[in-house]
Amino acid sequence: MKKQAVIWAVLGMCAIPSYAQYVPSESEIQIAKLPLPTELREGAGVINWNYVGNITRYRASTSGMSCNVDDPDDEGVNIRCYNDQFWEVIARSREIGQTVTSWAEQDSIVAVEISAGTLQLPEAPTAGYRILDRESSMISLDGQKSPTARKWQSIHFPFRTADEMGLPTEEELNSDGMQSYVPFVMSSGTWWSHVMIVHESFDD
Repeated sequence: MKKQAVIWAVLGMCAIPSYAQYVPSESEIQIAKLPLPTELREGAGVINWNYVGNITRYRASTSGMSCNVDDPDDEGVNIRCYNDQFWEVIARSREIGQTVTSWAEQDSIVAVEISAGTLQLPEAPTAGYRILDRESSMISLDGQKSPTARKWQSIHFPFRTADEMGLPTEEELNSDGMQSYVPFVMSSGTWWSHVMIVHESFDD
């Protein structure tokens, strides 16, 4: 079924998903908020970002955080939550990704637009939350979570380097960073620079 497009490691370019006009059920809206700590779910918004720069909002945010509904055509679960203003930058990055051939070029254009003031990053570092499960199509709301699901958080420090933060980069770990369970920095020094906090198991 899905994963027909090449998925870049971080935010690379993807084909436009078929759920651009999808209207999620109430259950799916609640599932979208599962990456967040319980205390943050009530005020979180729920969106659909369609990979070409547009964001459809299903639930308004009262906390400044929003989560994406899972693609119903996807073999697996891929849901994430970010600061609302940061979502706008991510959406613009994906829009740019439709017209360029590499992540480096995509990243460079985003950085230029941020520098020019046409894109606005949040003024302070912001958190991200994600659940990814390539093997299961359902994460239930009754606490029975798939054993193949992975959960992690990220703290975004745009344009800060790993050296400035006193942390290793993924490359410096000399292994799969997602298996290290040591906080590390991805995309050091770029607008997408963030500290990854990975869990050994879903419920950690």
